[in-house]
Amino acid sequence: MLQPATRIPTAPVTAVTMTTPSTTTTILRPGMEVVRWMVEGAARAVGRKRCPSGRWMLER
Repeated sequence: MLQPATRIPTAPVTAVTMTTPSTTTTILRPGMEVVRWMVEGAARAVGRKRCPSGRWMLER
């Protein structure tokens, strides 16, 4: 259940996070950890060793 759900919205989630980090952070204020976990899980599922969206979100 978690794998398919994270696999499908992998690209859109990353695009949204990279395009509008402020909006995503504001909307998911208490769920920041959840977003980070989702991004990491999606990146791992895709096969990317580095997490650009996650790192950018944390840095910004």
